[in-house]
Amino acid sequence: MYWPHCAPSARLRKLTVLSMTLAIIAICIPAYGHEVGECIRLKATHPDGVPLHAHATNSFTGERIADNSIVRIEKVEHEGKWLYVKSGAAEGWISRRYAGETVGCTDAAADATTDESIVVGAWNLEWLKDGTKRGFPEFKGDDKLRARNEGDYAYIAGIIRDLGLRILILSEINGYDPTPETNDDEHRSEELEKIIAFLGADSYAYVIGQSGVSQRLAILYDTRVAHLEWSCEGALADEKVQGSSLYARQPLLGSFQLFKDGVEMNDLVVVGVHLASKQNLTKNHDVAMSGIEEWLLRTREENHCIESQERDILIAGDFNASRFDSKTEKFWDRMELSGWNVLADDASYPATRLSGNPPKQNKSQIDYVIVSKGVGALSGDEITQETATVHSELVAAAGGGLAFRTKASDHLPVTVNIRLTADGDPD
Repeated sequence: MYWPHCAPSARLRKLTVLSMTLAIIAICIPAYGHEVGECIRLKATHPDGVPLHAHATNSFTGERIADNSIVRIEKVEHEGKWLYVKSGAAEGWISRRYAGETVGCTDAAADATTDESIVVGAWNLEWLKDGTKRGFPEFKGDDKLRARNEGDYAYIAGIIRDLGLRILILSEINGYDPTPETNDDEHRSEELEKIIAFLGADSYAYVIGQSGVSQRLAILYDTRVAHLEWSCEGALADEKVQGSSLYARQPLLGSFQLFKDGVEMNDLVVVGVHLASKQNLTKNHDVAMSGIEEWLLRTREENHCIESQERDILIAGDFNASRFDSKTEKFWDRMELSGWNVLADDASYPATRLSGNPPKQNKSQIDYVIVSKGVGALSGDEITQETATVHSELVAAAGGGLAFRTKASDHLPVTVNIRLTADGDPD
């Protein structure tokens, strides 16, 4: 604990020992050097800037803020060793060692960061189907988790809202197909529409795939900042490899025009994937990802759903594969060598699934974000963070793994920040 220097004044020395002690205690209340509401200038030790963390004491680094940025302190925790700071669209916890001089909090200083950004992510919602008990494979029979209620839908919507998610790839969403009776020509999800009712139907919309029956892929988006121009579902050959289908859920693509204050900014193509369950299906996963890469290349070459010059592509979802376990898939390294950046580079990447009974965040690193890299692509320009953010803080906030899984899912949201900027794709 840091205690400021305290020396009793001459007047205090004249008091009785008891009075002097009480006075010193009153004056020497712990002060940690920084207060909520102050603005400070950051001092980085890394050329990419100061690391932001999802919560205090977390060693996982997500986005970074540039050296010399001016930030406002919103919270102080752990005896002043951790500061929650905000500057423009960037915010998160930093270690006190990156705090430089205190500066004036003018409006310009408090907001003096780079361009605005939006949050994009992926989240497997563990069989979002009304009336269905969950918990596979850890919970069986009478131990299965209860079916979701209205409070759970509100809770899930609250997480989406609190994380500021503007585009979200969702897995395991129940859907239904158009019929003459529904007088509808689109595939829909009553469960997803319940979540949107809490988010605001005038602000959020979605598109859902037709494959996967009651466990489909969907893309939820905030219509205020993202306009859906096209959506496409893959039609890849669904053969079986290692006894499991490659594409029980075909990849789902959404092509978006992003906006800032009503002004058109960069484009973004997001692709949702959900590979075959079981982490030992390494060959299955390799073949599936090869097919998805070929499909995206062909789609762009044919100028269908992806414009031929578009380079801003993000692939995310539940890969049911870990980049860091002994069950080695080849596609991770292959994609890194062929125009993609997997935003998880070492085994410190947090587990993204709560496994076991009771559920714990221990070993299942199976949800990822992969982004395009190269000239005019996402990595290094629109996306500066080296690793996607796994929102581990939600487990403690819910009251533990069992509470989170009961109310929400066995998976955690995985997100990245994308700068809103002038489009950098080649002409």
